[in-house]
Amino acid sequence: MVFPEPGTYCIVDETLRPEQSVNNESHPRELLGYVTVDGSAAGKAPEAVLAQALETAAKARMPQGTVRDKVLADLADGLKLSAFAPHADIAAQEVTGQRSLGFQIVLPPDQPPVFEVGEIGTGDDGKPVPVNSSPYEPGRLDRLLELGAVDEWKLTAFAFGHPFHIHVNPFQIVSVKDPDGNEVSGAPVPDASGIPSQYTNLQGTWRNTLLLQQGYTAIVRSRYRRYIGDFVLHCHILDHDHEDEDEGMMQNVRIALPGTENSGLPMAHH
Repeated sequence: MVFPEPGTYCIVDETLRPEQSVNNESHPRELLGYVTVDGSAAGKAPEAVLAQALETAAKARMPQGTVRDKVLADLADGLKLSAFAPHADIAAQEVTGQRSLGFQIVLPPDQPPVFEVGEIGTGDDGKPVPVNSSPYEPGRLDRLLELGAVDEWKLTAFAFGHPFHIHVNPFQIVSVKDPDGNEVSGAPVPDASGIPSQYTNLQGTWRNTLLLQQGYTAIVRSRYRRYIGDFVLHCHILDHDHEDEDEGMMQNVRIALPGTENSGLPMAHH
């Protein structure tokens, strides 16, 4: 973070409408605190600060050779990143499988809530419903993926909002629709309140975390390349995915070679 000049700056938490928060509650604009900036942290060009940080990291973490030399040359030449290959878009015809995931909170009478992860089914009224939903179990393999496959995932939150996070492989956002079926991940389109969706301009971008607002449906695609082994997907709210509790909003995932079941093997540490 680079400040334009020394002084005292305010840290402000902006207004949130109920549908923008993870607990469906509105939050007024409020002052969180102050930052006092002296001369050593102000007045520097952001590009120069970024270039210096990246150059230092490259020298410390990349082995000597052609790649590191190329990276350093690019940074010195206008912060270019030509040595890094961006993810190629995933076209519909590349998809080899379909998957779904829904976050669910069960509220038993007079008992603590139970946090679960499952799949998405269709109810009698045609609306999405949770199926095969259960809390986390450390020794259970929940999802077996195939190396080289390309999956399209349908994601939603049935109760409150939950940030979906998956390890190892990023995903490309194809679509995010609100409860009325309106696409909200494209160009900015203000709603009745005049505020664009927080998903604006996310369509086509790559992420490993995405907030799923209650009732919203996201479509994402992911490739499984190189890595074979175990990892997890989970809600990124800490007390929703606590694996030592019955309320674990998390699943174990395994990527295996094609034709390999591996379902009987114990889960490795992640």
